[in-house]
Formats: sequence, C-alpha cells, structure tokens
Amino acid sequence: KNGHWVNDASAELNDKVKEYVAEQIQKIEEDTDLDPVVNAAFVKFVGETSSYFRGQGLGVKSTSRKSMNGIQEKLQAQQKEVEEERRKRESVECQLKEVKIQLEEERKSREAMVRDQKLLKQSMMALASHLLSNEQQFSTGILNIISNLSGSDEASCSRLMDDIT
Repeated sequence: KNGHWVNDASAELNDKVKEYVAEQIQKIEEDTDLDPVVNAAFVKFVGETSSYFRGQGLGVKSTSRKSMNGIQEKLQAQQKEVEEERRKRESVECQLKEVKIQLEEERKSREAMVRDQKLLKQSMMALASHLLSNEQQFSTGILNIISNLSGSDEASCSRLMDDIT
C-alpha cells in the first residue's frame, strides 16, 4: 500500500527479475511482445506456478485438463494422418515396383522378338539363296532332258532317268 515490499526477499527477487528482463529486452527487437520475456524471467527466478501473485498477474498457468485433451486429440489425429500417408507411400512404392517388373518383362520380350526376327530373316535369306541355286540346277536338268529327247530309243530313256535322278 505504501509502495514498499513486504520483506527484503521479495524486493530482492523483484530486482533480479527486473535485471533479467532488462537484459533480455536489449537482445530482442522493439516490436517484440514482452509478455513471454517477463513470464520466462518469472519462471526462472520463482518457478512455475498457476496461482495469482499480487502485482504480477496470473503468472505461468499450467495446462488445463481440457486443453490437454485437445492437444492429445490433435496429436492422435496427426499420428493417424502420418500413418495414412505412410500407407499411401508404401502402396505407391509397391505399384512402382510392379511397373518396373512389368517394364523389364516387356523389354526382355522385345529383345527375344528382335532376336527371333533376325533368325527368321537369316533363315529366309538362306532359303531364298538355296532356291535360287536349285532353280539353276533344275533349269540345267530340264535342258538336258530336252536335249536327250532327240532320240527315242531305250538308251535315251535310261539316260533321261539318270538325268532326273
């Protein structure tokens, strides 16, 4: 009532808090809210309490049961969300692995198809070459047959059979 502290310990505590707050104010910018600085100083020298102090306001409040439940609900919701995102990520990773396996199988299939096409082309070329060489031999054989038909005796028939075989 008269502007003096009740005892010397309270006055000393007030002086310590004021010094600490002054030090902290020098470290921060001008537009910063000072309430957190004052509360931090109060907690540092007095300790954490939820009761009212004359001239100091409410002090530091402990978290109420209602707000604690709200915080726990938010935490659980975030944990569920994280778990859901993890499941989605695992699902996408699994699908990605399946697509990679499918692409690898398709690549191997294409390589086998190209290999088979090359073999088929080589076989066709060999067959065409063989047919061309046989066609020349066939033409020569026909000419021999025709030239041998000039006579119709038995000897020429046997020569004809020899030429065919």
